[in-house]
Amino acid sequence: MRTTLWPGLLKTLMANTSRQQQRVRFFEVGRCFRTQQGAAAELVQPVLVGGVLWGSRLPESWANDAAEVDFFDLKGDVDRVLEQSGHSEVRYQATTDPTLHPGQSATIWTGEVLLGRLGRLHPELEHRFDIKGPVFLFELDAVAVLARRHPAHRPISRYPSVRRDLSLVLGVDVPAAAVQACLERSLGSALANFRLFDVYHGEGIDSNKKSVAVGLTLQDQSRTLTDTDINALMDAAVSALEKDLGARRR
Repeated sequence: MRTTLWPGLLKTLMANTSRQQQRVRFFEVGRCFRTQQGAAAELVQPVLVGGVLWGSRLPESWANDAAEVDFFDLKGDVDRVLEQSGHSEVRYQATTDPTLHPGQSATIWTGEVLLGRLGRLHPELEHRFDIKGPVFLFELDAVAVLARRHPAHRPISRYPSVRRDLSLVLGVDVPAAAVQACLERSLGSALANFRLFDVYHGEGIDSNKKSVAVGLTLQDQSRTLTDTDINALMDAAVSALEKDLGARRR
């Protein structure tokens, strides 16, 4: 009884690479068998949807380069699947899944609900399967994905927005998701948009630190923000980043 869809997907991938295919994208929906821990161990049969990406990012063409797919191609595909099912607010959390590359793997959450996992196949397994180039996999709870949620409507503000940028120095192991979550908590509904637009390691930055630059779009639904309002919001954001993540303004 299979506990994951990935062995079957990898077998299909190997069959295609042996036939000189240069670009592979597959998915499967199926039932697996797992033990659910509780008062007593119980066998459950979740329906999962899994996929595999391998090879060149774009079809062969004089107009396309030959770059291979990477983790962000995989994450982009998963994001689109989740958005179509109404999961527009998810978070990715680094994981130590032994099947996956330790630096390119994550679990996927919405609130406290685990939706699935994704990442690059561990290099040792790539070598064992004799697959040339990185292999990327995902696996999601099909019930959660297929249970489409209705999108929530929020009116567009009649009042102007303003953008402020922050340059921060923080620990090299602090993920961008933690920065975004901290800012969303501290700014609340005043934060209309968050954008990470630069990451820097190198001269002038300690080896255990990194510099990140984020753009914050601030807006109110009921009035125009004044300079005093904006300064108070930015002070609150910086204070929260310092307290929660040990960041400092650069």
